[in-house]
Amino acid sequence: MRPVPPSVADASVASSGPFALLDRWRTSVIFAAIMCVATLAQVLVTPLSALVDVGMAWTIPLSPAVMITTLTLGCMLQSAGLALSARRPVLALTATIAVYVALLFVTDAPTWLAAMQLVIVLALFLVAARATPALALGWAALVTSAVALVWVGWTTTLGENPAHIVAFLIAEITRFALLAFSAAALGIWWHVVVSRAERTRRGAEAVEREHEERIEQARAAERARIAQELHDVAGQHLAGLITLADAALKMAPAHPADALELVADVRAEGRFAAASLSSALQDLRAVDSEPVEVTRDLRQTAELVEFWRARGADVRLISTASPDDLPAVVSTTAYRVIAESLTNAAKYAPGARVDVAVGLSERALEVTVTNTPGPDDAERHPGIGLGWGLTTLGDRAELLGGSLTASATPDGGWRVHTRLPVALAEV
Repeated sequence: MRPVPPSVADASVASSGPFALLDRWRTSVIFAAIMCVATLAQVLVTPLSALVDVGMAWTIPLSPAVMITTLTLGCMLQSAGLALSARRPVLALTATIAVYVALLFVTDAPTWLAAMQLVIVLALFLVAARATPALALGWAALVTSAVALVWVGWTTTLGENPAHIVAFLIAEITRFALLAFSAAALGIWWHVVVSRAERTRRGAEAVEREHEERIEQARAAERARIAQELHDVAGQHLAGLITLADAALKMAPAHPADALELVADVRAEGRFAAASLSSALQDLRAVDSEPVEVTRDLRQTAELVEFWRARGADVRLISTASPDDLPAVVSTTAYRVIAESLTNAAKYAPGARVDVAVGLSERALEVTVTNTPGPDDAERHPGIGLGWGLTTLGDRAELLGGSLTASATPDGGWRVHTRLPVALAEV
């Protein structure tokens, strides 16, 4: 809701927002015009009837023309004051009371002005609908007291029998108090209903924002997965292409037929690489869809080893761990360490023997990938890669509470070792 300056008389009541029934000037003007017509029709019934009935005596000090004109202007002014409810509900209430009081003293005909009390009660309802329950009841009591004091002051000028005056005051004040507090109660009810609706709306907006944030997080996670797949799969195929091409070049002078067979393998490997890239790019263009491929983990280690063996690499696997018993994040990280190590071996030590050992203790999963030095005449390709490597995997291992080390072996080879803690309850 828009804050109202403290200097404004309506500062204690919300002048706009969800609790404002007449929150636009046009709506307020139309409503005020309708109330003016309805009030004027009721107020003028008695004076017009007196003019039509020639047998009825006119006892009002004002002439009929002046009286009708005064009542008409008064109803119009009171309805105009009601139109202020759009921005100044308290000022509108004050204006409706002031017009009623002025007409009461000018016309000396309180029974003719009974319909104008309904306009005051309606203005009170519009104030109560925007205030707290305590404040709404306070306004009802204040307005009732003000009107009662006006009546008491007006009756003192009549010079009538005190008993008749007391009976009149009791009846009029009671009737007006019932109307005023009913309007306050209706305003409180409206305030409660609107408050609940507003809380529901805000809750729905919060749920929608949370849903959008989760969608965006899912998109970011999917993009990260695709990037990792490009590194793990496409990079692996690219390294395999280089290894096969190197072998074909070496065999070509002495064994051209075998070299041609390797060239066919190169073409097949290229198709695998193209398919992997195409799949990743399709996922990237449709990150809102569910991933079509399960993230690789240690369950695909044997398949990974066979991949490199089929391309001439000497890879040996010794595993004593059951992948099904491992947490998914641990199994995935271990697989990527093995994949990265085998790719690096193909790039930096083609033709070397690679030993992969996977073991599981009560507290941690340990993976060791060791390769011997490659042949001296092997052509190395250190530039092949997609920008992710053991550094990133080391950071991930640290996040899991583990460690990753990579260092040269005494014989000139390379050793990668990672230790990933596994909770005892999850082993």
